[in-house]
Amino acid sequence: MKKLLIMTLPLILFAAACNNADKQDAKESDNPFFQSWDTPHETPPFDKIKTGHYMPAFKEAIKREEAEIKEITENK
Repeated sequence: MKKLLIMTLPLILFAAACNNADKQDAKESDNPFFQSWDTPHETPPFDKIKTGHYMPAFKEAIKREEAEIKEITENK
């Protein structure tokens, strides 16, 4: 039962982020995922993260990874 809960929790959080992304106006400058932090391992403070911050961060991460893959595949 614990494994099922642990495995489904990220999916539930992701679904909630998708549903609330349009509802919350999170500017890139206000998004903790786009800022540098002087914390251990440079992790953002979790109390500053809101549900609406996830989707823009996911989209930006996918965009950056696709650009990196394109650069690798086009390298002769």
